[in-house]
Parts: sequence; C-alpha cells; structure tokens
Amino acid sequence: NGSGAPVANATVTAFETVGLGAAPMGTTDQNGQITLAIDTGAPLSLVVDPPASAKLAGARVAVPAGGGSTQVTLGPGLYVYGQVTTPTNVLPGNVLIEVLCYSCGSTTPITSAITDSAGNYQLYVPDPGDVILDGGVGD
Repeated sequence: NGSGAPVANATVTAFETVGLGAAPMGTTDQNGQITLAIDTGAPLSLVVDPPASAKLAGARVAVPAGGGSTQVTLGPGLYVYGQVTTPTNVLPGNVLIEVLCYSCGSTTPITSAITDSAGNYQLYVPDPGDVILDGGVGD
C-alpha cells in the first residue's frame, strides 16, 4: 500500500496484450508477493485487485515483454457496489463492470469487476480526495 505495507490476498491477473491472450492469475501471499508463469515474449497488462477489506483501489500496470519483477503500489480507494439487472429482472452473472475517467479522455479502465451469479459487483476506485465528483452509469 502507500505506506509500504504488503497487501495479502490481492488477486493479480496478467493479461497478454499480444499473442495468445493468456491470463494467468493468482493471489498474493502474506508478504504481498506472487509468482506467475507468463510468456516472457509478450507484453502484459497486470491487473491487481486488492480484497475489499484492504480499502485500497486496484491498479492496472503495463509490463513490457521480458517480464521480471514488478512492484505495484495501491492507493486509497472508495467503495463502489451495485447490482446489474435487466428489464425483465434477470440478475446476470459474469458481466464486466469497468470504471472509466471521461474527464481524462482515456478509454483505459481505471478498475473493473465482474458480477457474481446474482448480478452483484463491488470494487474500489481511486480516492480523489476532497473533490466533488459527478458519478453516473452508462450502457
């Protein structure tokens, strides 16, 4: 975290951005460390999702081809949760929820979550501090 303390039980997924698109994943140990077997010839997008109890925002980090050791620092987060439903009140599972920064002009998600079998999701977004935010949901 921002204080240098390890974050245990964070889910780490390494998405290949070229090649076969493999996505090995695992969970950090008590020392905040994890080892993933990756294709060293492909660049990666490393997604780190801390457990909700850590109250930290997740992170997405680019890792160049060749792999190696990468340190990721997670900052404070704001808890966001909800439920996805359809007009016929179906609660869909496995729906991707992405948080974007429209004012930044970026199409890269800040963080993401996938709904459970009841359509529920939860995630932490980076804490902007004392800033007034306009939050909304889009299709």
